[in-house]
Amino acid sequence: MTITQFLTGLVQEYHRPNLYSVFFDPPFIPLNKVSYSSILVRTAQLPGQTIDLADTYYNNKKQNFASSIDLDPVSFDFYCDSSNSAHSFILEWMNNTISSGSRILNYKLDYAGTVEIDLHSRPLVIAGVSAVNVKLINAFPINVSPVELSSDGENDICKFTASFSFDDLTYTFPGGFVSSLRSFGVGAAGAVGLI
Repeated sequence: MTITQFLTGLVQEYHRPNLYSVFFDPPFIPLNKVSYSSILVRTAQLPGQTIDLADTYYNNKKQNFASSIDLDPVSFDFYCDSSNSAHSFILEWMNNTISSGSRILNYKLDYAGTVEIDLHSRPLVIAGVSAVNVKLINAFPINVSPVELSSDGENDICKFTASFSFDDLTYTFPGGFVSSLRSFGVGAAGAVGLI
């Protein structure tokens, strides 16, 4: 038996990286009312996380303990549509962090929204159901790349990258299993649960 046959016996289907959709929900109504879906997102990421370690010593032997969870920012590559809606949408979201009149930072409730990333498997795409749903809570863009212009690629499409920071996230897997890092301050009852 080959390793491919063994894996096939364990898992009947694998996730395809191109079967996904993204939904952005800022805490304001964008001036250019455009439906922001995966049609404008070229690449997306499922979020990762890092556990920071704290050192301690017992009997002169160093031991590592988990000290905090660091949620890595998530980056999205966007296509630039002809009306520049995607780029202006991200810039408008970023500008919402600062008050236009006083130039003072707004409250987080004024600029933090949610981002949902749905990973689909092939049978569920037809039914419109997500196989894995990731919700980024208190998300907001922290940087946007410049749009590179070049005369080299005649048929290329302009692209830009935007990175989002977030406070908490929930993973919802098939069968209703929810893995959540939501803190008590956001309203979750626990770290991991079933629905």
